[in-house]
Amino acid sequence: MRKFLIFILMLGVALSLVAAPLPPAQVKITLTTKVPEFLAHGFLTDDDGEEVIVSSTSVYNAFDAEGARFTYAVKTNVSFPLTVSAEITPFQDEHDGTVSIKGIYVKPSQSEQEVAASPAGVGTLGDRYDLFSFSPNISGMATYAYSVRVVADQDEVADAAVGNYESTVSIGISTQY
Repeated sequence: MRKFLIFILMLGVALSLVAAPLPPAQVKITLTTKVPEFLAHGFLTDDDGEEVIVSSTSVYNAFDAEGARFTYAVKTNVSFPLTVSAEITPFQDEHDGTVSIKGIYVKPSQSEQEVAASPAGVGTLGDRYDLFSFSPNISGMATYAYSVRVVADQDEVADAAVGNYESTVSIGISTQY
């Protein structure tokens, strides 16, 4: 009986080795991640041959009859509609002399025509303008550049007192999703 139990035990061990599951020929893992939303906007400048978006800049000779020009840009990977608006203060000098803004114009790209921005009331800084609305591509990161031109009232410029005049353009972006 003892020999029989030893035989059964050895047979059980041998069968358990043969009957053990085989390792799979292939193993698999699923990798997941998420690309976060990115949205930066500001003024497009050239820094040593590389275009950079900055949050503040200056434009000189803003009383030019053609107006003060600058490039505003949005860099994003989002695909929902965006609206860009601006608040603009009148030109003011240190002695309380003022020169009004006659208009603000936006040119979306080299191939499109310049259009007048739509007045949108008065904000906390000055007159508000709706500059443009657009829906970015859904194909990933892209930069959208717009030429903006702010024109001072040339009749008021001709009658303005001597001084250093300054106007502030504050641009905001809002989402529509």
